[in-house]
Amino acid sequence: MISGLLIGSSIAQETATYQSEYSAFTQAIENGDREGAERHGRAAWQLAEETLGDHQLTGVLAFNYGQLVLFTDAKEARTALQRADHLQRAGFVNLPKEDLQLFLAFTKFMVDGERRRDVGPIRNQLDARIINGDKPTPEVAKIWLHVAFSDHEAKFYPAARKSAVIAERAIAEALPDDYRGRAQAIIIGAVSILIPQPRSIEEIQRAHNELTDAMRLFPPQKDIESFDPILAEVIAWDGLTFGAILSMNRNDYPDHENMDFDDPKNQYPTFIEGEKSAAACNIAWSKSPIDYPSEQARDAHMGAVVIGFDLPDDRPTNIKLLAEVPGKGFGASVLRNVHRWRLATPQLNEPACKANRILSVTFSGTKRGRISVSGG
Repeated sequence: MISGLLIGSSIAQETATYQSEYSAFTQAIENGDREGAERHGRAAWQLAEETLGDHQLTGVLAFNYGQLVLFTDAKEARTALQRADHLQRAGFVNLPKEDLQLFLAFTKFMVDGERRRDVGPIRNQLDARIINGDKPTPEVAKIWLHVAFSDHEAKFYPAARKSAVIAERAIAEALPDDYRGRAQAIIIGAVSILIPQPRSIEEIQRAHNELTDAMRLFPPQKDIESFDPILAEVIAWDGLTFGAILSMNRNDYPDHENMDFDDPKNQYPTFIEGEKSAAACNIAWSKSPIDYPSEQARDAHMGAVVIGFDLPDDRPTNIKLLAEVPGKGFGASVLRNVHRWRLATPQLNEPACKANRILSVTFSGTKRGRISVSGG
């Protein structure tokens, strides 16, 4: 749902051509027909340009269309919003100034290649809204998430952490059904305290807790074929919290054993509908070799991989790479080896034990290439 669309009260008094397109636009919005809304919204604006030219309704329709496609077609949005801004400056229309300027700054950022120098004006406008006590709109929440992504990509981790925390709260308030957006914000926030070194036990624990909270946002998945890639990414990044612990020097971190990963509030939710744990299915591998990728091992890189597979007998089949973080290389190593795994003992003869198994592999980043496997 698009918030704050402006309604031109005199549209019904004008020609029927753009009036009918505008009516179709509002009907598509109500029906959740995004594609139809974009098509009719653009047509309403363009027909207003042809029949009215410089006019209040032209500005309103240009603004509405620009707001609608803000995140799906930034170039189109920029064109429409620039037209609305021109009409506003010329005195033909009175649009929400703060929204218009924020949207223009955002489209400039997106169209011009997401340059870091374009983030500052966006952040200043977003911060001003917080200072003013403004409630976040759906657009503001999504823009905060884009800013968090940009901060993270630039490795400005403190800024990314702050932006991600604000984005998650804004999405929860303005878009309560957007659990995937909330999870993306949580990932950025957690990773922004997990990656920088040195990292403390408390920071690793905090990242684990937050990623576990993100997992709980998702409903149980139907199968590995349709497994949500964002949920898989959350699971993989959480694997790196364990990798971070395994990579620590125990003499330097004597309290590492106090990590509260077994606290009931941090227990994992159900990932697959009707799933049974590896223990409940009597799944134990006789041998589970995985090669630590040579380049990553040499550089002592950490990594985590999440795979899904079926287990109709004693060996994995239909193996799928669901996620690998922080980059490529670890997933290929797992896929090269996991098809050779064999069960040590017969598993239970139940459907939940024979299909849609989820397994996480963590590469701890030590010089010896330490690897841990969980799930399955």
